Amino acid sequence: MKMFTFTMFFSGGIVPTYILMNNLHLIDNFWVMILPSAVGMFNVIIMRTYFQTNIPQELEDAANVDGCRTSVFCCVSRFRCQFPSSW
Repeated sequence: MKMFTFTMFFSGGIVPTYILMNNLHLIDNFWVMILPSAVGMFNVIIMRTYFQTNIPQELEDAANVDGCRTSVFCCVSRFRCQFPSSW
């Protein structure tokens, strides 16, 4: 977690950001202003904390009884259960 928080305080700089946006074909596009700030590490930490604290234990137990692996449960529960309830 400390390695990811490091990016909150220090960025790569303007040249690596330009190269990244150029490789993603976002130069002269409106999304170049939105995407870098939307995927900031602070936002990722907030979303991770929200999803970690709001999954009921009963949902995980029911998935285990049905034979679901932990990795599959993490992915499937986010899209089917957590995202609709987070709105």
